[in-house]
Amino acid sequence: MARPRLDRIALLIGITALVLMLLCVSGNEMAHAGDGDDLKTGLVAWWDFEEESGTRYDSHSSNDLTDNNTVYRGSGIVDYGADFEESNSEYLSIVDNADLSAISDMAFCCWINLESNAADKTIFSKWGSGAQEYRLIYESSTGYMEWWWHDGSTTRKKADTGHSITTSTWYMIYTDYDDDTNSIGISVNDDGLGTNSNAAGSQDTNEPFYIGLEGATYADGIIDSCAVWDRQLSAAEITWLYNSGSGREYADLPGGVITPTATITPTATTTPTLTATPTATITPTATTTPTVGTPVPLDYTTWSIDLPSGGEGSVLASLTAGEAMIVIVLLAILFLGLVFFIGQRVWLWLQR
Repeated sequence: MARPRLDRIALLIGITALVLMLLCVSGNEMAHAGDGDDLKTGLVAWWDFEEESGTRYDSHSSNDLTDNNTVYRGSGIVDYGADFEESNSEYLSIVDNADLSAISDMAFCCWINLESNAADKTIFSKWGSGAQEYRLIYESSTGYMEWWWHDGSTTRKKADTGHSITTSTWYMIYTDYDDDTNSIGISVNDDGLGTNSNAAGSQDTNEPFYIGLEGATYADGIIDSCAVWDRQLSAAEITWLYNSGSGREYADLPGGVITPTATITPTATTTPTLTATPTATITPTATTTPTVGTPVPLDYTTWSIDLPSGGEGSVLASLTAGEAMIVIVLLAILFLGLVFFIGQRVWLWLQR
């Protein structure tokens, strides 16, 4: 009789271990569910660069970029990106506004893939002759990305990570400015910030914001998923954006909405038909007037089992941290109830 009783005890231990393992996996999902929750906090603009050419629309706000010299699209880190040709002096721009000015804390994140690196290449800037705020450039003499900041006096500061940049390779570049410490920072591929703590302030000018241009220095390659915040990002947020080298798009953010590009649809009208009669009257012929639809933004704020691109592999990955906590608590109650029920039955079985 000892053998059957030991088998039953082993079965009880196995069931308990399985329940604990499921709880641990669910807890891990909850820990990761909110990694991107706060990235819409302080978000100023996000450009996915999905357009074939022409205006590049801001998915988050109204900072749409004007296309100069026809910037076409190419294969991006996520779907498509803006493909800049240095030989054609191509760039995107928007007039000066408070959203993109160096007034206080700022952070930028974008993906780049250079087609050439024999000369300097500008990624983005508000930097002109006598009107300098900030710029991100590839410095050909060092082979590094350099983040430059003007402190408002006569001093320009830069930061780099010593991370060599080659062609035909995707890199995520993150840069920021901390108004409290007067420091600037830059990271490449989530490799940690290279910083300069002597920025000593900032200045606001009327220089336009450019992507792919600073002075007479242009970009040559593809830029994708470019975003701006009015705060610094945490290390966890930078890692979430990097996504193990797969990148993110605006729709990946909790509550992210894909805004369709507006198109002009001609209005259907009734065309009268002339009918030859002795009295020469015009008889209009009724025609069916099609209903002109209005593009409706796709809203991802509701519950859905569709996972974001590059998600964590669970429905919980699309929930906010609060929603995920509720789900985990309910699962825990369900599993504990199941353990109690099974344990009670097994205990009665063992007493037989």
